[in-house]
Amino acid sequence: MATAVRFDTIGIANRRKGSDQMKLNGDANKTTNKVLNAIFVSVELSRKTWLVTSLVPGTGEKLSRHTVMGGDIAGLLERLARLKQKALDRTDQSYPIIVIQEAGLDGFWVHRVLQAQGHESHIVDAASIAVSRRRRRIKTDRLDGETLIRALLAFERGEPRVCSMLRVPSPDDEDRRRITRERMVLMQERIQHSNRIKGLLFSQGVTDYDPLRRGRRERFEAVRTGDGRDLPQHMKRQFDRDQGIGKSGNTRLRSTLLEMAWLWLRHQPGSALSRWFNERVAQNGGRFKKVMITALARKLIVALWKYVSAGVVIEGAIVRP
Repeated sequence: MATAVRFDTIGIANRRKGSDQMKLNGDANKTTNKVLNAIFVSVELSRKTWLVTSLVPGTGEKLSRHTVMGGDIAGLLERLARLKQKALDRTDQSYPIIVIQEAGLDGFWVHRVLQAQGHESHIVDAASIAVSRRRRRIKTDRLDGETLIRALLAFERGEPRVCSMLRVPSPDDEDRRRITRERMVLMQERIQHSNRIKGLLFSQGVTDYDPLRRGRRERFEAVRTGDGRDLPQHMKRQFDRDQGIGKSGNTRLRSTLLEMAWLWLRHQPGSALSRWFNERVAQNGGRFKKVMITALARKLIVALWKYVSAGVVIEGAIVRP
């Protein structure tokens, strides 16, 4: 309890009087020595450099900052080893290292390396860290490092609602998440295409066409503008692109879907989807295979999704036991 009072008093003095940072660091360090007995490190990750801010036990110690080249994990581990040796030289005691970093584009690989080396590591949601609302907050890597150290100290003391630490998934769980995220991206792209089609049609006086309903291509041929004209040819070509597997979005996923459709025709020739494809191609005298394979890929991904999620077997498909 005395520890909490000490830090609250420091915080009030710092806000009211603008107290010297060295005093704050010294008091914080005394609390570290008496209660937590650890070396506290924050790492600000960026593409070019990593800023390492540390609070090492020892009387009169203050926050120290060092820079490591971005991606240099060996340099980071070396810096942590030096901090541990520094604390040992000053106090004749060996202290564990506790590291904190913000969640970001770097993912969780740095966290996993630190844990593999025996260090305690935390990843914090940056938006969950409380900041002063009295005035506009200056944001720099130096101040962010100090803020992370303070948040880590409070978190280790067990103070409530200080910040939210992330639950780091295993590599396998992280990889499985990408499947759902890819589907979410595709769903968002579909909504964007649908809204654009509706907007363009509305500008021509068409309000009763839904590009997501069954048989949309057949119904599209009968669409007329509000004044009775056929749709402009350029607009029709644009709709043909938007209603297929478009050139925008995930290129690798699109290529995979098309390749999967060709393989489906080869290995599942008796399925309903393969028969549908062959009938459509035969109606056009063997033309438009590339156009129809895109349509088959779209139907196939929907059918496979039903099979995976609900166990609905594709009609005519040969399923191995």
